[in-house]
Amino acid sequence: MKKTFCAVLALIILVAGTLTGCVSNEPFDDQFIVSAASLYGVRPLTSANAYSLVGSVSGKYGQSGYYVSQSKEDAQYIYNNYINENNWNPPATINQIALVTVKEQVVSAVYDADCCVLYFDDSAAAKSYFDAAKDTISDETYKSGYSGGYAYAIAYKLTANRDGNCDWVKGFYLKGNSVLVIYGFSPIGIADTFLDYIYDELEVVDPITLKK
Repeated sequence: MKKTFCAVLALIILVAGTLTGCVSNEPFDDQFIVSAASLYGVRPLTSANAYSLVGSVSGKYGQSGYYVSQSKEDAQYIYNNYINENNWNPPATINQIALVTVKEQVVSAVYDADCCVLYFDDSAAAKSYFDAAKDTISDETYKSGYSGGYAYAIAYKLTANRDGNCDWVKGFYLKGNSVLVIYGFSPIGIADTFLDYIYDELEVVDPITLKK
């Protein structure tokens, strides 16, 4: 009887955890992310320092590539001057960043997309950033929840560029002491762009699922 009770109790706890959502203590793997980028054809960035790297990738016609920071100062500079250049994201104090940036020629336009993992001192600091990040996108078509050991907050909107309409998507994903951020523009009616690829490869919830 005691064993049966314990088994039932364990099942209840498991189900409750599944329903309420759980976040893994393991962070996102930066090497897996840059490997996925490499398989897509993205090359490593070889800038001498963070300053020159930001200069080389900034703007729609900047360079594509991936980069893993070499120091805390390196990571902070990239976050402040590239990822959060326009203050669209919350302030952050990070220890490391793995960055993938892609400027992709599709038909007659260039579409830019960024994927990065931010690493914080601990999971509490990562969660504080994630919670603040949700406020920056909650005025769009928006959803948050839990899936596969991570928490997510995703947003979608139809926007316009000089060639017509395109999808704009953004996602924040919390896992351990890390936050994965993926955002960018994707042409409507064109499949197999970098955004399509990276959401699928990393097995995280794609904001395009919010499209009506």
